Amino acid sequence: MKHFYTIFCIALCTFMQVASQNEIAQWYLQYIEKDGVIYPNYYNEMQDMDIVFFETEQSPNSYTYTITSSCNNLDGSFTADIELPTVSNTIYINNDYNITLQDCESTPRAIYENLFLDVFLNNNAGFPVELSYEITPIENGDTNASPPPPPKLTLTNSSGDSLVYYLTLPLNGILVQNWYLSRIEIPGNDPILIPASDSPSLNITNEINNLTFNTTAEGTGDCNVFQSDYEITLGNGNSIQILGFDATLGLCESSIYEEEYFSILSNITTNYSEFEIINNGQTLILTDLLGARLVFNDDLLSTQSSNLLTNVIKLKSNPVVSELQLQVSDELMNDSRYSIFDIQGKYLQSQTLESETIDVNYLTSGLYFIQVVSEKHQTQTLRFIKQ
Repeated sequence: MKHFYTIFCIALCTFMQVASQNEIAQWYLQYIEKDGVIYPNYYNEMQDMDIVFFETEQSPNSYTYTITSSCNNLDGSFTADIELPTVSNTIYINNDYNITLQDCESTPRAIYENLFLDVFLNNNAGFPVELSYEITPIENGDTNASPPPPPKLTLTNSSGDSLVYYLTLPLNGILVQNWYLSRIEIPGNDPILIPASDSPSLNITNEINNLTFNTTAEGTGDCNVFQSDYEITLGNGNSIQILGFDATLGLCESSIYEEEYFSILSNITTNYSEFEIINNGQTLILTDLLGARLVFNDDLLSTQSSNLLTNVIKLKSNPVVSELQLQVSDELMNDSRYSIFDIQGKYLQSQTLESETIDVNYLTSGLYFIQVVSEKHQTQTLRFIKQ
């Protein structure tokens, strides 16, 4: 029995990444896989959907957990499978499961939470919920590297659906924010590039329209603005549809893009668009039923310039508490300026980059961006979370 228990402990301790005697380090949700379709963690503004495990004194195979979902928080207990003669990588979620009761209505985070709960609770098939777990290196990692690539944790229910966690926050990107149009691609035509002087936008919100009970979006073209509702669908992929598009009717003198932009968004028969967020969360692509693509960048990227610094500035840690610690190449120090913006693109601070440590005590908890501009006007933008 001692032999099997030793094997179990090795597996379970790897699974839970023990951080102290009682508390287990956080795992952060990267994506949900259900019915063979992957749904990245796009839908929670903070992306901190974590799961934390704790040891208890009840019995050697009894543990508790806390979960931050995209809308509510969960907690409960689970037991681990250590029965002889075999040891399996299985945990059982017990029926003391609790969840807070915040009503997030029809917002994207509520829709994603429902998907998450379907997988975690195995479609309410009953307690205990059986979840197998597997620890593997993060994809595309060099397994011969030193140190080895960090692990990922996959929790899989008896229906074959999975929750995939890393020990680091995801870089998938966040859907609910202000996006800036970079170009329009219509099959059979040359791409329409947005002039550097313009900033047409699509602001996707979590606000609810009190008349339609849908979530709202708004934005700008060349000389007009629009408001609309939208719906998120998690079926065979990640889809968004603009509803009730309503724009002002100003006459733009020289617009080369507004008519096409508004036409793609407002066409109710074709604007059911698949979307993806790429480029470490900085680019949103909407593709409608006719193949027309709207390509957006987040509000801190130049939508035309390729004059970017590439991986010469890195965050030493993320999230941060009181200081933002950077790793900066020597040639940039004292010859660059940094600016800090909030998630809405509001400018907060700008100074010469004189140190790799920046005081962020004045910031409230949330998601922020730091943009560094060299004396040659090259830029690099990083996002960080202030705890």
